[in-house]
Amino acid sequence: MKRPEWILSILSWDGCLPLVVILVPRMLELLFPAHQVAILAVGCLLLPFTAVMWRAHAGIDHLQRAVGGPPGLFREVVFALGIIALLLFEVSVGMIRFAQMANRHAHPKDLVENPVPPEAWLFVVAFFVVYLASILVALRPVEPLQARERGEAEWY
Repeated sequence: MKRPEWILSILSWDGCLPLVVILVPRMLELLFPAHQVAILAVGCLLLPFTAVMWRAHAGIDHLQRAVGGPPGLFREVVFALGIIALLLFEVSVGMIRFAQMANRHAHPKDLVENPVPPEAWLFVVAFFVVYLASILVALRPVEPLQARERGEAEWY
């Protein structure tokens, strides 16, 4: 796979998965406003952990295809750091959504103007950037010389 195709493939898959995990609970909240607790459980617990496990499982296969065999320790560690960053990203978003939802349903005397400071989103963005950078490094195809030796298609 050529470099532009490879980078686009990673960015489209790994860039969209976390955004889908963020948007699904919001869509459920709009569709089923009376079921806030169930949506919270799905959005904060079930969906993030399912997405992380799914990405880790699919990523192992991608990792082996990227190197044409068993990956080295460096790639495995970087991939694991990316998966941890993905989990932290999704849990952080879930916590922020939980705080916002709890504030909306609080007693009027307990309402807070902004339950989540805007700076909290910096952590979310940082986790997302670390996730994407880690996945790009871990799933980078082998160098052209190594690919040529193995008889694989080169990338540039």
